[in-house]
Parts: sequence; C-alpha cells; structure tokens
Amino acid sequence: MGRCDKCVLISVATIRDRHFQHRESLRALKVSAETGCSLCNLFWTQLKNSCTKRAIDMHLVDRKCPNGDRTNTKIYLTGDLQDPGSGFLNQSFNQGSHVWVSAGEIDEQSSDPNVRITTCLQVFTEPGTPAAEYMPGRWLGTRGNLDQRLAMVNSWTRECIKHHVKCGGDLFREMPTRVVDVGDPINSKSPSLLLTNGLHGRYVALSYSWGPGIRPQVRLLESNLEDLRRKIPENELAQCHQEALQLTRLLGFRYIWIDALCIIQKQVTREDWDKEALKMTQTYGNACLTIVAGWSDNCQNSFLDMPLDRVTCADRKLCCDLDYSRPDLVERKNITRRGAGRSRPDIRRKGTKRGSRKRRQKYKKRLFNKMHSHRVWVTKEMGKCYVGPKRSIDPGAVDKRAWCFQESILSRRMIIFGEEQLSFKCQVFEQFEDGSAREIKGAQNTRYITSEFSFLQSGIGVEEGKLRVLRRWYEMLSRYQERLMFDPFDLFAALSGIAQIVQRVLECRYLAGLWEDDMIKGLLWRSALLLSGPKSHTLLRRPKRTIFVDGKVVDSKEVVRAPSWSWAAVEGPVQHLSSERRELMYRNVAEFKCWPVDEVKNRWSQDDSNTYMTSITSCELQIQGNLKKVRRSRVPASRYTKRPKWAYSLAKIKKHCVLLEPDLPLGEAPDLVSYDHIVALGLFDIPNEHATFSCMRLISLEGLILIKNEQGKYLRLGVFCVEDEAWFQDGVVEQIQLI
Repeated sequence: MGRCDKCVLISVATIRDRHFQHRESLRALKVSAETGCSLCNLFWTQLKNSCTKRAIDMHLVDRKCPNGDRTNTKIYLTGDLQDPGSGFLNQSFNQGSHVWVSAGEIDEQSSDPNVRITTCLQVFTEPGTPAAEYMPGRWLGTRGNLDQRLAMVNSWTRECIKHHVKCGGDLFREMPTRVVDVGDPINSKSPSLLLTNGLHGRYVALSYSWGPGIRPQVRLLESNLEDLRRKIPENELAQCHQEALQLTRLLGFRYIWIDALCIIQKQVTREDWDKEALKMTQTYGNACLTIVAGWSDNCQNSFLDMPLDRVTCADRKLCCDLDYSRPDLVERKNITRRGAGRSRPDIRRKGTKRGSRKRRQKYKKRLFNKMHSHRVWVTKEMGKCYVGPKRSIDPGAVDKRAWCFQESILSRRMIIFGEEQLSFKCQVFEQFEDGSAREIKGAQNTRYITSEFSFLQSGIGVEEGKLRVLRRWYEMLSRYQERLMFDPFDLFAALSGIAQIVQRVLECRYLAGLWEDDMIKGLLWRSALLLSGPKSHTLLRRPKRTIFVDGKVVDSKEVVRAPSWSWAAVEGPVQHLSSERRELMYRNVAEFKCWPVDEVKNRWSQDDSNTYMTSITSCELQIQGNLKKVRRSRVPASRYTKRPKWAYSLAKIKKHCVLLEPDLPLGEAPDLVSYDHIVALGLFDIPNEHATFSCMRLISLEGLILIKNEQGKYLRLGVFCVEDEAWFQDGVVEQIQLI
C-alpha cells in the first residue's frame, strides 16, 4: 500500500512534542484509508478498535455533542517520544514512545467515551539500527527472533545486577534440594538431576502452568529418582521443560529448578511434596532469575513460539515506517568579534555601585562570553522507526493460576514471555519490550514482599509495622482468591511461602488462613457482592475436586478443604477488611463483643496440630459471646425503607442482603409495616434455604450468622450488620465451638 499526499509529509520531526493537524475530519481519514493509504489505514483501524461505535458515528456525520457543543473534528497527531530529544520524556516514561491520534487536540479530549475519539499507537525501532541507540521500543513478536529476545533479556539482567541493590546482586546462594543440571549437548553431556546437599550456586527457576489434568510424561517419582540422577531424557520432556533447559543454557546458567522434575510426584505420604512446598520462599527467592512461561496454559505447548492461531497482537504488517530524526545538542565554542559588546545594552549586576567602573566592565565581559558560549540543537537523521498498534502487557495464563501467584511475588527477577510481548520484572523496575517501564514501589502490585515486611530495619515501630503487614496480607488474599486451581487442596500450600514470611513478622499462630492476633477482623470476611466493580457479579461457591481423563472432565464433586469460618471454605471473590479508615473499629478492644475461651493466652483454638501451612481441613475455635436466635424475615430487603447502618450501596444491600428478625414464639407476629422488628441485615456466603439461625456479634455493629449442627457445634453461614443495637444488648454469654 502507498501513502496519500498528507502522510508522505509525516515524520518524527513533524509530530514530535506538538499537535500536528493531519486531516480535516474523521470522514476524510476514513476515505483516505479506503483508497489505499497505509498510514491512514493504520490510524482508522485503531480508532475503530479503541472508540465506541456511537462516538465514531457522531464524528462521521459531524453531529453535535449531547450537551449541544460542536466538537473539534479535525484529526491531530501528537508525538510523545521517549528519547533524549523529546520534551515529554518525563511524562511518557511509564508508557514508552507513542503517537496519539485524536479528533481535536489530545489535551481537549472529553471524558465521555461516547464522544471521545482517540487512540494510542506505539513507536519502536529495529535492533541494530542507528535509531535503536535512542529509542528503547522493539517489536520482537511472540514467534522466532530468539537471539534478539535473548539479547534484550541479557541487557535487562545485567542492568539489574549492576545497579539494583534491592534485587540481591549475582551472589551464589543456597540451591533447592534438587536442581536439574542442564548439561551440554555440544559435548554430548545429557541433563541430569542433582542432589545439592546445601550446595551454593547460580540457578534459574521456572514458573508455568501444567494445564488442566495434564501430567508430564517425564516427572520425578520415587521409582525413577536414581534413573534421572544419571540421565534425563530431554527429548521425552514436555515441550515447556525442553525449552526451559534450552533457554537456561543460552542465558549462561548451568542449573534450573522445575517442580515436576525436582519434587517427588504421586508420593503416597506426600512427605517430599509437603516439605518442598514450605521451601518456596527460598526456592524462588534464591534463584538468580525466574523464567515465566506466561501465555502458555499447558506444559505440553511451546512458550517461546506462540502458534499462529493463538497470536493475539496486531499483525506486524499493519505497522508503518517513519523517518526518524532527533534534535542533537552540539557545543558551540566562544564567539568573540570586535565591537560586539558595544551593540549590547548596559547590563549592571544587582548591587554593583555606579562608580565602580572596573568591576562593572569585568562583569560585563564575563557575562558576554557566557552568552556567546552555548549549545545549539542540530537535527540528526537516524534512519527509520515504526509506528504500530499498542500491545498488551498482560503476562497471560500464568496470571490466572494460584501457584504462580506467590512465585511472582517471591522471585527477585522474572523474564516473562507474555501474551503479546516480552517483559522483565525485578524488585525495582518493570520493563517491557515496547519500551515502557515503571518503578516498583512498596505497595504496587503486591510485589517486593520481603522488603515491605522488613519494617524493623526502616525505623517503623513494631505495632505499626505489623499493621502494614496485615493490610498487605489481606490485599494479597483478595487477589489470590481470584486465581484458578486444579486441586482445591493445594490452596494453603500455594500460599505457604508468603504465609511463612508474614508469620515471622507477626509471631502468632496461623489458623486456616487467619492470624490469631487479628482473629476478629479475619473472621469478618464476606462475599464481594456488596462491592462495586467486576467482583460484585460473582457468587461464592463451594470448592470442587475435578477429575480429568485425557484432559477431559469426567467427574466433579464438592469437597471440604477448610473450616466453615475460614475464607478458604469458599471459592470466588472475597472482601477482606484491610481499610486503614475503618481499622480502629476492628482493633479496639472496647468494640469487641466476643472473646476466646482462653483469654489469658489469647488462644482461639486449643489444637496445635491445626496450624500447618500446607493443608488445614479442620480446626475448631472455642469462642464465648452472646448468641441471639433470629429468622429470615418474610419482608424482602428491596422493600426496606430505613437507612441501613452498613457502609455499602443501598441498591447492593437491597439486592443481595436479607432482613433478619427475632425468632419469636408462635402467636407473636411482628409489625410488618413499621419495620421496627428488623434487628439486622444478613449477607450469606452461599445462598441457602435455612429459615432460622443464630447471630453472634464480634464487634458492635457486625458479627457472624451461625447454625448449629447435630453434634451441638456451630458452622458459619455468613455475616450480618446490626440494625437494632438495643435488642443485641440482652442475653447471656455462652461458650461455643465453631468448626
């Protein structure tokens, strides 16, 4: 495809740091695209993909905005480049070099998506070209170009090792119990399994998804341990494992840790699996680099070369080249010409006396020389750069797997083969193939966990430090519970590495995902239905164990993997109370309305065997508090006219909550008109048909909905908010067992 008369004039110099008018209207851009201009076709295609149909139609027919204003329909290009010659460098550093295409100047864009016409295109260069010295963006793709991708990985890694003290340098560290020696095919040395026995060295780790019901053909078993120590049949390995070994050699490492080859699988007692699961902090934390097979959702597939039918990013053929030039600073030497000083106005330094002629002349001469010794901008031609569609920074399938959650947090450095591009993450920076980069801060993306928890070295008080740790813990739990898991009983094991770090700080017992020193707030988790956003549309459910045969589901049944009072008893989005604003309510002893039976030692459970971090299917809490019997009201919450005390949207409360009233004896009918009989609003974890149950307040305004089983013990059904505080004041304190 050729270019129209307008696009022939476009280069980096014409759009750099300015609003360049390209077309008179969106209609003119569309016509030019349809008549064969490659650059107009790129702009038009991206605008169609980025903007709403309503906004496109409005601009095509030149209609007025809904508020009566007529929009600026001229198409502008604005270059926002990340190179030394750009004035927007500081603002665009997080996004990489890009070009804005907009109807009207980009600064004047409406916030209404039904009016706004704007899209963003990325600018990149080819490796090895003159422009590549200044423009960091590349388009290496998700297939091929392995040498170029390796060069980028090595560049990122060297930079991190050299400058990022927080990332731990390149020191030899203790290796896991077993690692794979990748061997040397050139010298006919096959890979083998190595028992390290505390050996220190440099190694990489692999983070990947096994796939639903997939079991690699070659994996470590008790029966083949000695065979794999002698030789690992590389050609029989899963494709993901083969490529991981290949990449390890090319990156200059000798050892790699892969769970399927370094942890004994299918062991009857699961002794080795439990032991190694508790070492994830060291396994990924000591690795010099973690290779993340990001987009691949199956270990049988390649992660270095995405199949053509899986390629989601725009075709490279859609990209267009632009002439690249950059302003270059050239130092200009002193210029002195006879009589030049007489043409300048008299400049007197502030505070200089009128009579000190010699001093004044000396200052004027120094100022004149300074003003004639300066740097000037000279345009320097640097060949070609390219403009193309903006690519996603999504890592891919691993970002949805539960096991990969803690691996991403515990790793010091990661190289990620993502859905549409390569990226690098360490404890200081995230860098992407397209040239974008951002600094990792303490609370960003739940990363940098070890530094965040090292509050004692940063001068923060112990109590304040523990509060910060708890907030981070609850934030991470909210993200973790959105992840998928093939085996529901792996839930605690896949979080054990992070839990160990938190426990070293809090110095208290870990009971089925809750911390004993923060039990009140921990017990008050709830369904995310009352929140806003996408989480509020998903109902909680009981975990199921799915049985696969040849990758197909053949059976699925509900299982109990945790006590009813633990967030681990359900699957789906859960709200944990981590808000600083309301934190005082959940930590103020005066607000507490229930206590552990063993108040002296503050022990909520007497069974120490239930504090394991890899598997906690049952744990009994001994609690004392005031139990009140209630029942579900016949009045739906949608008809409730009083203002609820719960700090949630009224519409959400009416949709998802139930009204609770006292469980009165027969014949004592409540007043259904005034709503004075309503004592609480209830939110069930999972919708149920129970008519009567008990309520126990944990704090003044909130508590748990419980039901008694045949053994006289209680199970959790949900949470409630008090509407009638006076009614809850009455009653006798009881001791119960919550299971």
